[in-house]
Amino acid sequence: MTEKEKFLNELQGQIPSPWGSVRLDAFTHHYALEHMKKEHPKLVYISYGETDDFAHDGDYQAYLKSAHNTDALIKDIWEYTQQDDFYMDQTVFLITTDHGRGTEPLDTWRSHGADVKGAGQVWFVTFGNGVENLGEVKQNEQLYTNQIAPTILKILGMPISKEIEGEPMKL
Repeated sequence: MTEKEKFLNELQGQIPSPWGSVRLDAFTHHYALEHMKKEHPKLVYISYGETDDFAHDGDYQAYLKSAHNTDALIKDIWEYTQQDDFYMDQTVFLITTDHGRGTEPLDTWRSHGADVKGAGQVWFVTFGNGVENLGEVKQNEQLYTNQIAPTILKILGMPISKEIEGEPMKL
């Protein structure tokens, strides 16, 4: 382990998470960044979860603060990739959520699931090498989360097996 990883392990034990078994996003972020620096993997999956946890708690101010913090963490990863020779001009970011929050009634922002209208709707952002900069675009076609895996395989130049459902998205 690097000195930073050792420090993160020590610090994580000293800072209590409001949810007990859930790691705070700052730790997830810095572990991921340290791994990228050390191993230079071609694919990195990072799951920032604080916004979901704060929403379930009904803590709207913490939810907003966490969303703002997540934006800064993503910016930090982007800036790192643009100064690292392995990643610079080779990196594509695919950012999405695993579920929506619902649209009606207004208090559904705290939850999600089959019984929450609109919770199946998610947002999706891509940017980086080979992605045309179109700004915010609303697709004329319905996109599905089962298109994420084939899109990643296409970006990596790997074959898409018949067992994987969904077609790659146009980037």
